[in-house]
Amino acid sequence: MDQGVAAVWAAGVAGFASAAGVVVGAGLAGRSAQRQVTAQGSVDSARRVEDHRRQGYARFHERMNEAILAIDEWERAIRHPAAPPSADAESAGHTTWHAAFACTFEIRTCGPAEAADFANWVCMALRESRLALAGLRSAPDAITDPDSPASRAWEESGLRVTSWYAMFSDATRRAVNEAGAQGR
Repeated sequence: MDQGVAAVWAAGVAGFASAAGVVVGAGLAGRSAQRQVTAQGSVDSARRVEDHRRQGYARFHERMNEAILAIDEWERAIRHPAAPPSADAESAGHTTWHAAFACTFEIRTCGPAEAADFANWVCMALRESRLALAGLRSAPDAITDPDSPASRAWEESGLRVTSWYAMFSDATRRAVNEAGAQGR
């Protein structure tokens, strides 16, 4: 083989090796880019889930605060009536409780289960509190007697609401902190 043919062969092999290197490099770069896109998609998805969770917790807190305030207003209307307590106060207590309870379903979808369970329990305690307040309203003598069974039932139900609400708040705080620590 003469030197001219050898040079052509060498140039051809070098060109083929160069083209193969470009193809392999492009393939590796493509895989790397795909991994980055997939990883970024996972991060974005986790961020959306966490945002959904935080919004669900915030909505529940808002609805629960509205329900507690409505029931407190109803209690004030019962204990210090300028006129007989209106059905509006009782209705507001029921409506706001129902709105808070509806939020528990959203919390259940975004987890963790512990927070959803506590949200459910605080709603059930608030329901019991509404029923205890209705019992207090139906016993006019009990309104002024803090030692009456109806007054004690009302006070105890309020303590249960506070306890379950504190547990819910602690569970949500832990869930948010854990999610924040995992995202770092």
